[in-house]
Formats: sequence, structure tokens, C-alpha cells
Amino acid sequence: VDRDTIQIRKTEETPPRISVIDVAILVTGYGADYASQAIRNVCDKYPEIREHIADFKFKGKGQKNTKVAGVKGIVEILVLLPGKQAARVRRQAAELLVRYLLGRVSKNGMQHASASYM
Repeated sequence: VDRDTIQIRKTEETPPRISVIDVAILVTGYGADYASQAIRNVCDKYPEIREHIADFKFKGKGQKNTKVAGVKGIVEILVLLPGKQAARVRRQAAELLVRYLLGRVSKNGMQHASASYM
């Protein structure tokens, strides 16, 4: 899968919901079949994830219902999916949490000038 050409679909709502399969394709680096199976595996292992997922039909010819989730659901799915990109996101989240706990990031996520923490 060419990650530079993956288009992540989002709804026109405010706030938008995002295609779960598109995110899974990007994160796993594999095609739709593998990504769909990875999502099913996450949902089987963590059934509470399902409460963040809904069916949505995007506009356009040939579009079918696809699973979408808001930002909270997408982040939860993202950190549970296999793949190097998901591991990178987990590391970045851990680093942000460390900076926040050390008082180097404000509640809105902005870094203070002295961001060196380790």
C-alpha cells in the first residue's frame, strides 16, 4: 500500500467522523482485507470499541456503508492496531504524557519553551 496515496474519508459533520478502514489501511500498511480483519480482531478483543463505531455511507457512486468513528474512537483503535505506525503513535502519546506530567506541556497540548525532559 502506498501511504502517500491513501485518502482518509471523513464525514461533513462537525466534528467529523473518520473512516475506520481508511485509518487501518494507513496504519497497518496493508490493503483493505487485512485492515478489515485487523479491525475485527480489535473489536473482538476489546468489544467496548464498538460503541465508538457506526455505519455511514459516503457520497459517490458505488459507495457502501463503511465503519466510521469520531476522534476518540479513532485514537483508541489506532493504538490497538498492529503495525509500525501504530507503535509510533503509542510512543508519541507516551512522550506527550511524560511532558504533561512533568509540567512541560499545558492542558491544551502546547509545549513550553523548555521541552527537554529526559
